[in-house]
Amino acid sequence: IYDRDMIYSWGAGRVTLLGDAAHPMQPNLGLGGCLAIQDCHQLILELENIMKCGTNAFNSDEIASALKRYEDKRLLRTTIVLGVTRIASKSLSFYQPFTKMGMLWLPPITFQVNELIFNSALPHFMNWMLTGN
Repeated sequence: IYDRDMIYSWGAGRVTLLGDAAHPMQPNLGLGGCLAIQDCHQLILELENIMKCGTNAFNSDEIASALKRYEDKRLLRTTIVLGVTRIASKSLSFYQPFTKMGMLWLPPITFQVNELIFNSALPHFMNWMLTGN
């Protein structure tokens, strides 16, 4: 699977990107579709705000600023999730043999440290990732 970098500027003027076009994800955590849906939701909220204000929806400046707000609100979350999916991808493809000492097999200390971190922080982090903005 080819890994592409995220685009840090998703649009210009009245044109914007969302989902994999803006932030392609590795499929390891299955979050690409979720983030695209969250992008759509945030984009709808920003465009809805223009309509609620009763202004002319065809004003290019207002639409461009709404699209920029959408991008600003989604950029941090998608950057973090992209980083996590890359870590997951590397950990799935990373192989490090155990150290053999006589009849005893010792795993590298990093596995024990990772397990401690994951067991304490991962449930909170996954809850944050999956709940959207």
